[in-house]
Order: sequence, then C-alpha cells, then structure tokens
Amino acid sequence: MEGTLLYKAQHDREKADLDVLARALKLVDDAKLMVASLVEVAIQPRSRLELAYGNAIILYLSALFRLEGYCGPESRLMAQGIIQHAKAMPSATAWSYSMSWPLYQAGLYLDEKCLAEREWLASHFKSTLSANGCCQVGRALEVLQAIWRDERDDFVWNSIEAGSQKRFLLLV
Repeated sequence: MEGTLLYKAQHDREKADLDVLARALKLVDDAKLMVASLVEVAIQPRSRLELAYGNAIILYLSALFRLEGYCGPESRLMAQGIIQHAKAMPSATAWSYSMSWPLYQAGLYLDEKCLAEREWLASHFKSTLSANGCCQVGRALEVLQAIWRDERDDFVWNSIEAGSQKRFLLLV
C-alpha cells in the first residue's frame, strides 16, 4: 500500500523524484529479504502464498516505478515462479483463491512466449470467478487479456495503469 501511495503522490509519474525512488527501492529490498527468508520453507500453502505475495510486491513496485530491469528476464522468471506456486496450491481452496493479486501481477509480465502460463492463468481466474462469484477476478482477466492482445516489446504495464484501461479493479 505504501508503494501505491508513493506513486499516487508524485507530480510526474513518468519520472519519480529521488526521495520517492529511494523509498520505493527500500520497499523492494524489504520484499526481497522476506522472499529470501521463505524460499527454503515454501512447501506449505501458507509459505507459498507468502512467497508469491513477496515476489508480486517486487514486480508491482518495479513496474510502478519503472525500476532498472523491471521488464527484464529476471522479472519474467519471477512471474512464472508465482504461477508455479499457485499451481502447487491445493485447487479450489481458500489458499488458491487467495492468489488473485499475485497472479494478476505475474500476468502483467507474461509475454507471447508464455502461452501455457497465460492459458493456465485464464483458466484459474475463470474457475475462481465460478467458485466465488467475485467479479473483480473476471475484470482482472479482461484487463490481462486486453494487455496480452496489445503486446509491446520491452514494456510492462503497472497494475494501476493497466486497471484503468478497462474499469475499476480491486484485487486482494
């Protein structure tokens, strides 16, 4: 949430001022520390969920502030890792349904080479929508599919700009 407030408080969203950028980098570093502490124990659903959220926070802040390497191969691997954690969750459970926000962040990073991941993600969101009726999951999928149709090289939408492309979107 702090990253979102930093982003929205900026006057020039194309270029963050140095103080805002330093604070965003500190948030990324904190998330990286959290992720590093969980990597060894990520076999239980809770650990996988925490690891997915930590990686999604890193992706979110990196795209939001266009941090160096934000659309590089490491970020795409991190996005694919989030999907792998979601796939390892027991399906049709609160654990798997709790992955919507990290999966949405990961989906923003899936390029045309990640067709299998895109298909799995779309299927997962449709299943989640069917199970819990939350229209936000359906809207998230609509936004992702629109972005996937409008491929851009070396560019990743941040979730604030992406969500505004269609309509109000709120995932937790």
